[in-house]
Amino acid sequence: MAIAVLAAYGTYVTCFVLGVCWSWPQFVETNEPDKVRRSLFGLWVLLTLEEWLLYILGVVSLWSLIILLFCNVWGHLDAFLRFPIVHDLDSFFALKQLFLLLFKIGGYLLGFKMLRQNLAWAVLVLLLNVCTLPIIWLTALPIGDVTSYHQKHDVKDQDLALRLWRVVLVPTDRSAAMTSLKSSGRKMLAALANAMPWLKPWVLRIDPVMAADAASKTAANEAREALTLLGGLLSADLEQGFRDSVLKLQGVVYLVLVDVHLRSSLEEAQEAAEAALKSFRSSTRREAREAAALNALAKVLIAKQETGNPRQWRQRGPAAPACGGQGSSKGGRLESVGFGMVQLMAWEILDRYELKEKEGEKEAMQLLVSAELASNSGSAMHTAKQAVERFQHEGDRKNEALALQTVANQRHAGEV
Repeated sequence: MAIAVLAAYGTYVTCFVLGVCWSWPQFVETNEPDKVRRSLFGLWVLLTLEEWLLYILGVVSLWSLIILLFCNVWGHLDAFLRFPIVHDLDSFFALKQLFLLLFKIGGYLLGFKMLRQNLAWAVLVLLLNVCTLPIIWLTALPIGDVTSYHQKHDVKDQDLALRLWRVVLVPTDRSAAMTSLKSSGRKMLAALANAMPWLKPWVLRIDPVMAADAASKTAANEAREALTLLGGLLSADLEQGFRDSVLKLQGVVYLVLVDVHLRSSLEEAQEAAEAALKSFRSSTRREAREAAALNALAKVLIAKQETGNPRQWRQRGPAAPACGGQGSSKGGRLESVGFGMVQLMAWEILDRYELKEKEGEKEAMQLLVSAELASNSGSAMHTAKQAVERFQHEGDRKNEALALQTVANQRHAGEV
């Protein structure tokens, strides 16, 4: 028995010196506060599970477990949620932490079964479960680092009890808490799946959104690998016909990236669409595919306008979008009305598709209506009516319904 106690104390001292005194400060110095906070949360979960295990094994009583869990939640969890904020020693937060620490010690001493017979083990439990985690938290705090006190962070310095009270009574706080909880849970599941790949199928079944995100990430990685290979081919001296084929394939891969990034990052989607347009324009056979790239770029710009995050289109490639050929009159119309770049691209798409691909031309017509609506143009109603008449004449019920819906929405907006 004495040998087991000495071995346990030796193991604790070794782990404390190597982990808390040596490795932990280096980890704190080399990582952002968010990652340190997540590590503290992980240690808090381990501590709580270990104290549950003590109760299951009959080491502590039920009322002692209740005290321990109360101190863990209102004490440790509240402190970790506010990390890396440093409080004054005479603040309510500091006094509360000191009181809860003493309360937890009392809960162990009064609830530890057969304390006299197992005094050495009780002291070890106190060192491990009461003292270690507060020491880890204190060493992670930027105490004395005055510059870090004023650094921006997303931490809310509010007592956990007050937070819970507001979540119960205030609907906006309750909604924000649920959103934050879902986001944290999704991040935790993602970290769990990355750490233990054999759990990934189970995690994806729990969260279908994560499955879609994982599929998008996989598609994006594969597309980037393909672009790397195609870039290597284009750097070589290729025959013009083969080069055109590689450029066409490169543009198609960029269009795949546009679809992937539209669900996550509009900035990256715009960059991919611009790269696709540049690839198609570098080819000698560019018209049809160039229209597809213009279409994708216009969709991205419309999405950015709807989210209130517009950015000027960076003109790349040998030529900027311009109406030509049969579209010259349309170009004059654009100039007189003063439409934006999105409408200009939509009209050029119509020029590219005209008399070549009816489906693409219809899609571009719908896109033009959306573009004019997005720019609050007064001609949106007129364009939508033209689209309705055209689709009625061709017997295209699907596109006619979409255009009619646009007209109805525009009328409703005008009445409001």
